[in-house]
Amino acid sequence: MKIRERFEIEGGSWFEESIQMKIDNGIKTFFWSDSWVGAAPLRERFRRLFHLSVQKDKMVAEMSSLGWEKGGEA
Repeated sequence: MKIRERFEIEGGSWFEESIQMKIDNGIKTFFWSDSWVGAAPLRERFRRLFHLSVQKDKMVAEMSSLGWEKGGEA
C-alpha cells in the first residue's frame, strides 16, 4: 500500500497500471466489486444498475450461469 501511495503517475499509480487480474473461470472474482473489466469495479462504473441489482454478492461465474441473454435472470 505504501508503494502505491508513494509513486503516483498522471492518470493513476504505476502499481495499478502494472498489474492485471486474470479471472479464469470466474469462481473467485466478484462481479460487482472486483476490478475485472477496466480499472474500476462495475459497482462504481454503473452505480444505478448496481443499486437496482438483487445479485450484489455474486461471482462472475454465477452471474454468467444466470444468463446474459434477454430474459436471463442476470
